[in-house]
Amino acid sequence: MLLSKPRLRAIAFSLTALAAVATLTSCQVRPLYGGAEGTALNAKMHELAFSVPSTPVAQNVRNELIFLTSGGAGESLSPKYDVDLSAFAVTSELLVDDSSDTASAGRTIVTADFALRRREDNKLLASGRRRAIALLDFPPRNLHG
Repeated sequence: MLLSKPRLRAIAFSLTALAAVATLTSCQVRPLYGGAEGTALNAKMHELAFSVPSTPVAQNVRNELIFLTSGGAGESLSPKYDVDLSAFAVTSELLVDDSSDTASAGRTIVTADFALRRREDNKLLASGRRRAIALLDFPPRNLHG
């Protein structure tokens, strides 16, 4: 038996609404460092020491992390945790103009690997990999006055 167009639209709308409700109910939005756990974590952020970087990208990431975890006060004087950090970036050109062999847009992907260890027993507490993507615009250079 074939369904009429209005009936098909009603079924499609119902399925879409059901999917939207299921998606929204599965979302839990809350502050990253909120609540009692977040307060305890924020209190320990100044106890981190970051490894010596091996690339300029890792140096930039390390500097940002030191600033964010210390509230701008610099490196911790008495760290209790070590963060081994490595980071690198790859930039690719998109939308290349064949006639001038120049790109008008690009993308940079920064990848960082980290391992968090407690100093007193060298126990691995957390490790992982994070990636961030930035889309870039390369405006044409007008060097003529």
